Amino acid sequence: FCCVFYPRRMMSNFTEEADEAWSEAISVRCSKTFLRGEALQPGYAVGNLRVCAACALICVPEGLAEEQGQLASFRCEMAEVAERGIGVDALSSLSDDDDEPFVVEEKKEKRLLRLEGAYRDAVGREERRANSSSSSTRRRFAETLEGYVAMRRRHEDPGALAFTKSVVPWREIRETAYREARLTKKEDDSASASSSEKDLSDAELEKATRASPESSYPSDAVCRALLTWFKSPRFFRWYQKPTECATCGENSGKLRFVRTEGPATDVERRGRASRVEVYECESCGSSATRYPRFNDARTLLEPFWRRGRCGEFANAFTLIARAAGFEARYVLDITDHVWTEIWSQEQRRWLHADSCEKKLDRPHMYAKGWGKRLVAVFAFDRDRRVTDVTRRYVPSSDYAACVDRRRNHYGLSEAAIAHSLEATAKKQNEEEKDPWVAAFPRRRDGELRELAASVFADDDSESTSDADEGRTAGDADWIAARGEDNGKYPGGSWRQSGRSARLDSLGRGLSTFRAELKTIDGDWNADSAVVVDDDAACRRSA
Repeated sequence: FCCVFYPRRMMSNFTEEADEAWSEAISVRCSKTFLRGEALQPGYAVGNLRVCAACALICVPEGLAEEQGQLASFRCEMAEVAERGIGVDALSSLSDDDDEPFVVEEKKEKRLLRLEGAYRDAVGREERRANSSSSSTRRRFAETLEGYVAMRRRHEDPGALAFTKSVVPWREIRETAYREARLTKKEDDSASASSSEKDLSDAELEKATRASPESSYPSDAVCRALLTWFKSPRFFRWYQKPTECATCGENSGKLRFVRTEGPATDVERRGRASRVEVYECESCGSSATRYPRFNDARTLLEPFWRRGRCGEFANAFTLIARAAGFEARYVLDITDHVWTEIWSQEQRRWLHADSCEKKLDRPHMYAKGWGKRLVAVFAFDRDRRVTDVTRRYVPSSDYAACVDRRRNHYGLSEAAIAHSLEATAKKQNEEEKDPWVAAFPRRRDGELRELAASVFADDDSESTSDADEGRTAGDADWIAARGEDNGKYPGGSWRQSGRSARLDSLGRGLSTFRAELKTIDGDWNADSAVVVDDDAACRRSA
């Protein structure tokens, strides 16, 4: 029944495994199916809700329902669970005209037939929901998925990976990661604690920054070091629009966007520019200034470019993460943002990594800090797998509204999304399978449990200051125009590298905003502070 979690199982025939599960499920009295009210029965907790044994076994993703260990009198709350986006309350499709409950002594075979009918009704209902989306909507959605699948697969090109390895200062990255590890992890060996990263060879540094001694996989500290290094004046920089006219050389920023064109030059075509923004100079009237939006990650890392907006940042950083040895996914928020997810060998889970913001593992920053009303978020792996990871980025209090937004405003039902993702995965080339791909079912099960549990997580579980701040990449006016300055702390490009941000009230409508800022050399300076007006509009301008 769980169309989001197990679409293949939901749409399959009534298998022997399902038959056995149903036979076991109907041996208890489900309050919703049998008594339509409270019943003395085994209880299973799903977050702060309680469901019966049948729903815990059939409707809830494996591992999410916790057995309470004793009989209790309660009414099954599977409907409330389903409202959170977990499973489908298929048992509720049983519809009797009379309210007489089933008697306990009724034959199991008869009950099984009725439950099997409810199961098939639920399947048919989900099929109708999947088909309710217009064909044009489904086609556009499928085309969008295929476009990002193709982009993600280009990150696996051997030539692109080899080139990327040649442009990253690996020793600097590993020295930074090594210093962090020494500061955050207690050293038992006094000899190793007294040694500096400068004393280690390249091979020793690489080994010291692995996720574990028995693995060659890089540590989380390496990812943090890459994020810090990547966005900087020395390498990749935010480039909102051209500031210098290609004709007269005017550099006063008097360029006005006039139109979008397709690629017209060899460089634009070779860099897979999806579109080219054309700007007109207010001084000389020329429209020769072009901003190609390259989609080829290698081109983005060429010395002549290394700049862009969030699309270029996520594309280039995903390639760099793969060159560093991380498993990485390209992540699409269909309301207009992209970033990367990094597999953490240490934590055995996917970590959010936004190279525009230099943030790692802050998935709620968009909803809580930027004020985004997320609709759907998809992660693209290197084997054509596309995973709906919306639950990771939407606070639990907003998830039901998120499902409504995607259905009502985008015309995408849960079943339609599940079917499209399954269709994309079926095009996978079986010959390209490797140990990482082969281990997908185990990772998937763990991730599904994580995503399901997140619907019941405390919204304050990620209450750090940087999760509450508005967008920082881009100038303040642009951020405000996008409505992404909703955070507790002021955003803007001046705040590209910072930590320990806080607001201290001075009274009379004024506060002191303090933060540690990072210099170009990568060192943290003393506290920097600015007095800001408590009014949000004044705070933005400050």
